[in-house]
Amino acid sequence: MVLEHLKEISLAMIAVGVAATIILPDFKSRRRLVTVTAVFLGAIVTLTDYWLIAKTDRGIDDRIACMLYPEGEVCAKAFASQIPTPFDGYTSFWRSEPLYNADWQTVEADTTRQLLGTLQSPHDGVLKLENLAIHSARTTRLSFIGNTALYEIELSAEDHEDLVLVLLALPGRTVVLDGSNDPVYKIAASGKLRLNSAKEVEEYIRFFFSYIRGKHGTFDLVEDSSSLNWTATATGETKLDAMRAVEPLELIEYDPENKTWLFFGYAAFRDVLFSSKFEVSPLGLVVMSEEAFIQEGLPLRELDFTYHDWGFKVGWIDHEAKDKSETVTPPDEN
Repeated sequence: MVLEHLKEISLAMIAVGVAATIILPDFKSRRRLVTVTAVFLGAIVTLTDYWLIAKTDRGIDDRIACMLYPEGEVCAKAFASQIPTPFDGYTSFWRSEPLYNADWQTVEADTTRQLLGTLQSPHDGVLKLENLAIHSARTTRLSFIGNTALYEIELSAEDHEDLVLVLLALPGRTVVLDGSNDPVYKIAASGKLRLNSAKEVEEYIRFFFSYIRGKHGTFDLVEDSSSLNWTATATGETKLDAMRAVEPLELIEYDPENKTWLFFGYAAFRDVLFSSKFEVSPLGLVVMSEEAFIQEGLPLRELDFTYHDWGFKVGWIDHEAKDKSETVTPPDEN
């Protein structure tokens, strides 16, 4: 790429201009003017480049490349080098369990810094990272979005508790997941969502319920006993009854005309365990229908996460066992 060698080209212009002036002294005035101009411009570019590097560690070639290709790797690295966030406490140990159950890999500090650099570009929306401390990061791949990595970055801010920043790194673009379904639906609308097999749709449903928070709260997809988060008061009999009731997601049918998938499964809302059908459209819309109560008044811990400026604040709400008359009916939620 020409921009990567801008400084060398400028030095070459100076050398050619000086050589032409010395070796060919009989140039006509117009040609001599062109030569002098080339020397002058080359000198200006070179001196400016060295001055920028001395002041900001970013040369003029990086700056021009960033203007022309704001989503490129050069721009990401350039912004990453300017992140004021302290990485001194960065570690390979995770402070919290992943929000999404997958095969996670620890991410090195340099990779995390570069990833956050993409969010500093004014073309991608600025994520304010001042006064933040980055602790650790993990990543996994998603089968239903091509060439995309999912990241969970653990961080903390001066006026907040520990937070989890969730990112989708698509080719040329990094998307922040904020608990709403808008980022996911926009990715689907761009044609990047792949829901071509039952396996891909199953993974998408699990992903959807892991990161999307409805207006009434969170729904936990339940496929086995380990999917339920029990309070300390839960008895072995209660857990055994729930274990007997639930099963993994099961494909009911695929509609080739509308390209929709229909699954049957189980979910928990607050202290209620229920069954439901899950219809998934080609654009990633998940619709629950025909809900039926399985067990009510269960001593469950509800995962509660709300989005702040830098990520999810994750906590738990305990629901102790109560009479069925006190249970909450799961609302309809898409």
